[in-house]
Amino acid sequence: MINLHAPPPGEVLTYAGLLAEKLLKIADAEVIAVHLHGSAALGGWRKEVSDVDALVILAQDVAPAVARALAQAAVSTLSACPGTGLEMTAVSRFEAATPQLPWRFVVHVAGGPHGPPTIVYGDGHLGDPDLLLHYAVCRTIGWPVIGPLPSELIGPVRQAAVLEALSQELIWALQHAPAQYALLNSCRALVYLREDELVAKTTGGQWALDQGVGPADGIRRALSVQAGSGSVAAVTNLEVDFIQQTARDLSVAAEELHDPMAELGP
Repeated sequence: MINLHAPPPGEVLTYAGLLAEKLLKIADAEVIAVHLHGSAALGGWRKEVSDVDALVILAQDVAPAVARALAQAAVSTLSACPGTGLEMTAVSRFEAATPQLPWRFVVHVAGGPHGPPTIVYGDGHLGDPDLLLHYAVCRTIGWPVIGPLPSELIGPVRQAAVLEALSQELIWALQHAPAQYALLNSCRALVYLREDELVAKTTGGQWALDQGVGPADGIRRALSVQAGSGSVAAVTNLEVDFIQQTARDLSVAAEELHDPMAELGP
């Protein structure tokens, strides 16, 4: 395993500092913390394939005008963003402290140096279920750019909810994501299922090879693609079976955690 407490790459930290500075200029009294999560915090960030994931925690829900100003402040930094772009979500302190449905947020900004950004405001929105895993990763290993440690602001996420979210993510990835994304996500999901650790995709892939789990040739190819030295190939039937079985195992484990009788055994 990698050292999960190693700092994010220097270029990511430099950019995150710029992002925090811009946000503080807009709403100094409202911005409590800016935390890095995702691959930059987990240790698997690669400039060619990774984005910068940031969770911004605000003192409270803010007026629409402030939410728009925060979004524009984030957009103004995109030309300096390393990697494939920025994924930033701002939430209130209350929502972060009590992670639960409907996963409310204030504003979400996604984009990079090229192309128009995507801005989604939480006011009137049904919520963002992706926040479940964002909270879980950030609370465990998020990197505080400014503000208190993530564990001081983000409440615990139920293990069963994380397992089910990982299962649903694999089902989505099979239909919508590149083969190496779905395959490596299956590997890191198994690390969480078996060892209760949230790790980067590359760490999960290497763990699977070390443990002799999954289709080794496909995992090696996926790791090469992630490292920028391989070519994307269509997912094989063997790899699909592995991903689908992993999704089922995660879902079953989540159901068992929901069932108080499961602890009593047969």
